[in-house]
Amino acid sequence: MANKPFVFRFGDVEVREREFSFVKAGEVLAVEPKAFRVLLFLLRNPQKLITKEELLNAVWGETAVSENSLTRSIALLRRLLGDDTHQPRYIETAATVGYRFVCKVEASEDASGILESSSQPPANGNIAEVAANPQTESGTLNGGGDPSLRQSMTDPKLSLHGPKDESASGGSTITVARRYFFRWLAAGATIMLLAGLLIGLAV
Repeated sequence: MANKPFVFRFGDVEVREREFSFVKAGEVLAVEPKAFRVLLFLLRNPQKLITKEELLNAVWGETAVSENSLTRSIALLRRLLGDDTHQPRYIETAATVGYRFVCKVEASEDASGILESSSQPPANGNIAEVAANPQTESGTLNGGGDPSLRQSMTDPKLSLHGPKDESASGGSTITVARRYFFRWLAAGATIMLLAGLLIGLAV
């Protein structure tokens, strides 16, 4: 019970530990932090006599304060509760010893904290998704659903620099054309030479 936040109800009062709220007759009332912690300690130990030393240690810890600080917090609580020192309905004083919360208290765990924690998504949700759908990860690395990207990664004819220059395949065609050109040029020179010889003979 010490580590869980609770909602305490007694009379027309509701005290929510998690929200640090004090509601009386449907109205939210402001409470000083130290006085609220004193009330919480008493509510967690109903019908039990709590010594002043216990309350001082639980609320103020190692901070050096006098009993006047505790007395002042009790007075604030009684004012909020509309309690009477001589005929207490909520906080009873044991002279020179401490205090007791005498009213019947209903305590229940604060369900809002459980709902809040369960509504948060898991921190590794994306990791679980990839593990459950390995194709998602592999599809990204392999170019996804784009056929052109998959082809560029699997076709050995395609490199990272793109497709090979098709002009290189025309190199052999140019070489053959040059070869025939020189052959025809040589044949033409021979014909011209023979024609010149014939003309010379005729003259």
